[in-house]
Amino acid sequence: MRAMILFSVLFISSCSTLIIKNDKGFGNPYLGAEYSYKSHVCLSELFLQSYIPFVLIVTVPLGAIDFVSSAALDTLLLPADLYFDAKGERNLDGKICKFH
Repeated sequence: MRAMILFSVLFISSCSTLIIKNDKGFGNPYLGAEYSYKSHVCLSELFLQSYIPFVLIVTVPLGAIDFVSSAALDTLLLPADLYFDAKGERNLDGKICKFH
C-alpha cells in the first residue's frame, strides 16, 4: 500500500510545470505553480458543485503535493525562465475552469 501511494505521489509530482513548460515554453517564471493552484481550485469547485465532495479527500492532498513540487521545479528552472524571453502572454484563462 505504501509503495502504491509513493508511486502515485512521484507520478503526479510537478506535472503542472511540465505541462506549462511544454505548452508555453520558458520565460514565464513560476507559471507552473500558478497553473497547479488554479487548476486544483477549479477542480475542487467542480466537485463541490457536482455534489460529490468525498472526492476532495483524494484531490486536495494530491493538489497540494503537485503545487509544492511544481513550485520546487519552477525554482530550479528560474534561471532558464529569466534568461529566455516569454514567447506568449501569461494568460491561463483558456486552459482552466471551462465548466463555468
